[in-house]
Amino acid sequence: MTERYERAVDKRAIVVGVDGSPGSKAALAFALNEGLVRGSTVEVVTTWLLGPAISDIATATSFEEEHEKAQACQEAALSGVLATMDAQPVISRVVLQSYGGHALVDSAHDGALLWV
Repeated sequence: MTERYERAVDKRAIVVGVDGSPGSKAALAFALNEGLVRGSTVEVVTTWLLGPAISDIATATSFEEEHEKAQACQEAALSGVLATMDAQPVISRVVLQSYGGHALVDSAHDGALLWV
């Protein structure tokens, strides 16, 4: 008798924070690979605040400018990591004005995994 096993698909998202740092890019790579293994959507979260720069997302002069810089930062990280992969999971992108920790915890509330 041949038994057939099918991989379960986890409907809960894997949440990962990306700020452009080398550590966040490594976390993104892990989360994307884990999303493939689990069959999960990977929610990529990038946050920003107006104020002193504390990451690769530099301080801007307006909300719109800061949001655009955060989107560009996220896009650059995603493009770089995806270029090294043969396949990719479903990806959900979130860019918010918020403190990173708060946004990640809120996003991961019903998630399968929070990776930072």
